[in-house]
Amino acid sequence: MNRTLKIAVLSLIGLNAFALGGCTVSTDTKKFVSEPRTTSAAWSSGKALTIKNGNGELFVDTAGTSAGEVQVSGIAFTFDTDEQTATDFLKSFANPTATPDGSGNIVVDAAGTGVHGYDLTVHLPSSFDGALSTDNGNGGTTLHGSPAAVSTTVHNDNGSITADQLSFLINIVTANGDVTVSATPVGQGNVISTDNGDIAARIGAANLSITAQSASGGAVIFPDSWPANYSSSSSGSATIGDGTGTLDARTQLGAITFFAQ
Repeated sequence: MNRTLKIAVLSLIGLNAFALGGCTVSTDTKKFVSEPRTTSAAWSSGKALTIKNGNGELFVDTAGTSAGEVQVSGIAFTFDTDEQTATDFLKSFANPTATPDGSGNIVVDAAGTGVHGYDLTVHLPSSFDGALSTDNGNGGTTLHGSPAAVSTTVHNDNGSITADQLSFLINIVTANGDVTVSATPVGQGNVISTDNGDIAARIGAANLSITAQSASGGAVIFPDSWPANYSSSSSGSATIGDGTGTLDARTQLGAITFFAQ
């Protein structure tokens, strides 16, 4: 076996095969993965970071080992092929990039579509204080953010989002998946949204006017300690502190539960 190639065999629901219209269809899926591919880019205080992952799991934290560097590690993968084809493909598959623009802001980009992509890890400096934005095409996103980031935007086309240690302006949106957030939002225009999934939001000692609505009729629940008004079991509003900031939480299909942090 090629030393840079690993094979994972994923079995769905513990079944090897099932009958469909008289045919036998295997549910085993081979996932071929590369060794980690790393890159980095110099970062300075106040500069923004944008992370784009086409397909795969995305993990972001502030465990960078350098105060002046964004560090990237990606494991390339491809599914459902033979080993030699996978080896050839992964050898030619573009590495993740971390590129500063003319202003010193950084863009991390990992290609991916269909049956191949990257499981991507990005380490920020612990003092990261710029604007952070992630965009994941297909896969879950886990973000352990920086409370000093001036804004945090997390967007998934398909996949759940788990994000904590957030502050200031937040915009957390997925088209498909649950959203779990721990944050102390500040100011106007904060958003938590999913088109298909539940929202669980743990909110710190902020000054917010919160609106929440489940279009499907799922429950909207605020902590008893928050002054709240319910227009129905699936729609309501609450106030924390002086209510000068705003947070809008919406799901098309699911429930919304808030917790006091």
